[in-house]
Amino acid sequence: GKTFKRIGSLFKVHIHLTSGHHQSGEWVSIYGKEEDRGRAKEYIMSMCNPLVEEKIPYSADLHEHLVGKGGKTHRYLESNSSAVITFSTSCTGPNEHTAHVRGSRSQ
Repeated sequence: GKTFKRIGSLFKVHIHLTSGHHQSGEWVSIYGKEEDRGRAKEYIMSMCNPLVEEKIPYSADLHEHLVGKGGKTHRYLESNSSAVITFSTSCTGPNEHTAHVRGSRSQ
């Protein structure tokens, strides 16, 4: 779905989901260059089972710069760190937003 398309776009990989034959659950297959597959795998692990999780407040006037035009900066940050980053659009305090960062390891 939408998440796999985003991961494919971020890391230049193709993702295929299949049901496990002898075990319950599903298997994720990642196709592409080895380095890209590794970064995509780390990103997926960050989504499913993050080892590092931080909520970082920032001033609302920085939101446009962190996300970037058309989300370009946001995609850059995620693709280079393999961390999952979500930004709140509602204020958590006077003129503040929050970035929620989840990662599979410390960078």
